[in-house]
Amino acid sequence: MKDSGFEYEQVRKWIQEKEYGRATGIYYMAQGILQELGEEQGTKLILQQIRKMGNQMGASIRKRLEEQGLDNSLENRVKVIESSDNSTNIAWDQVSLDVMEDEFVVKFSYCPIAAGFKQHGEDGVKIGELFCSNIDDAVSQGYNPKLSCVRESSLNRDGVCTLHFKMCK
Repeated sequence: MKDSGFEYEQVRKWIQEKEYGRATGIYYMAQGILQELGEEQGTKLILQQIRKMGNQMGASIRKRLEEQGLDNSLENRVKVIESSDNSTNIAWDQVSLDVMEDEFVVKFSYCPIAAGFKQHGEDGVKIGELFCSNIDDAVSQGYNPKLSCVRESSLNRDGVCTLHFKMCK
């Protein structure tokens, strides 16, 4: 799809707008939870819900692979990330993907979700940090309980998002 000029840019824009909307929805729900429950209890509930959402997303990835006769290995998770029909390959700007035996590291210089949170100022970035620091590990755990993900740098704080995935034995 990247070769088709206008079509690619239009699809990229649609995906980005969808992700901006998702970030905005998360922002307003989290903001309401924090206002209602306070910082400590609100953060605890937000993290619990991020984990549930991410686990479900990871389970969905696992199910799609199983339907194709594939297992939920690290190798197949990398293939999902590299797939040309993966929305991340269209709407995110990937800097690098380094694959090693039991781990891989992916870096992004642009993420529409981070951009969506940033549109809401410093409070949006704060809630975005809470979301982004936890969602990828939750997705990984839902995909395969032995797979973890640590976010080593933040797009809105550091200028690049670095995600380090590792398969535990």
